[in-house]
Amino acid sequence: MNSYPVTITETLQCTIEIEAESREEAASLAEAQWNKGDHILDAGHFKGVNFSVSEVVMKQNRQPKRSFFSAR
Repeated sequence: MNSYPVTITETLQCTIEIEAESREEAASLAEAQWNKGDHILDAGHFKGVNFSVSEVVMKQNRQPKRSFFSAR
């Protein structure tokens, strides 16, 4: 039996309104607010999950080689 490293990535998402002169300024202001803790995302903001599996494949010299694929 083989052992496979599996990475689980959860996605949280929320949309906020930012008044700014440009898209870049809006992104910068939102990031600053998030860094200060003004926007805390939790389980109520859950949008999805992704599982990525690294498969161990044996080469001819018996050294493990990793190949990657992603599954949803």
